[in-house]
Amino acid sequence: MSLADLGGWLARQAAADPALATLHPAFCQALLDRGLPVWRSTLGLETLHPEISGTQLIWLAGTLEETEAERRGILTRPDYVSSPTRIVDQSGQPFRRRLDRPAPELPLLEALRGRGATDYAMFPLPFIDQSLTSVISFATLAPGGFADAQLAELEDAARLLSPYAERQVLRRIAIDLLDTYVGHSAGEKVFAGQVQRGDIESIYAAIWFCDLRGFTRLSDRETRETVIEILNDWFEAMAEPIAEQRGEILKFMGDGMLAIFAADGDPVLIDPDSFAAGPREWDLVQTALFYDRFGWHNAKEYRTFVDVYGFDIMDWSGYPTAHVA
Repeated sequence: MSLADLGGWLARQAAADPALATLHPAFCQALLDRGLPVWRSTLGLETLHPEISGTQLIWLAGTLEETEAERRGILTRPDYVSSPTRIVDQSGQPFRRRLDRPAPELPLLEALRGRGATDYAMFPLPFIDQSLTSVISFATLAPGGFADAQLAELEDAARLLSPYAERQVLRRIAIDLLDTYVGHSAGEKVFAGQVQRGDIESIYAAIWFCDLRGFTRLSDRETRETVIEILNDWFEAMAEPIAEQRGEILKFMGDGMLAIFAADGDPVLIDPDSFAAGPREWDLVQTALFYDRFGWHNAKEYRTFVDVYGFDIMDWSGYPTAHVA
């Protein structure tokens, strides 16, 4: 069956809804409608994010699953090392394996073979930026696998999809980088085009600043690797509850963190003794340190406080980080 009209169909479909979570399943269905026996298709796209390596859209017989891969250690993880994606990344060429015999060196293909797949092909997408992973794969249940003509048509179809996928990747990269390094609110405004020099906006917000007590002594005493590990644990312990309370981190400064909690509407007066923007750990850590580290409370006084409050912060997983400096 001819794919002559697929380019026009893609242009119309992407104009109506460019999101890949919509476009990729529709694309797979369009291939089926044109006589290509696609049973499974995976769209693997790397992005630029300090924690997330990329996303994978897995279409399987009409259903879609979307997953994200953690960036740390991705290049040495077995699911990447023993994968067709690594082969295509390194060669820059299409990969094809008929599944009429075992493929123990590629666990994914062995699993697909166990489910009845007869053929598998992966194509690199011709993105302008070839430094990031961008691939699409197809598997079939058809007896004998894909015919050579069908493989050629699938490769042509992948080329047609490629620019629409790259647009979404570039958009995701821009949003992620702005969100990570500028801040969510400011990043949204920059992405929306609010970049005029001198533009200002007044907001009501509570300003949050914290740093790690004794960091100078700590950095003099510990190795660089230990200091970085402690900083990562420290910022994670602080950043997670700030995000949960709808705060926005503006800047990391050495061991310090600057964040805001923007107010909706006009400011109001509050009673600090009955109001808290964060989790209980923030309030309790000082009392525990006064007892555990400085000896300003004795054991009986601290135990009485814990019993009345009903929670001992020294049981919190983040307490050793707060205590170490």
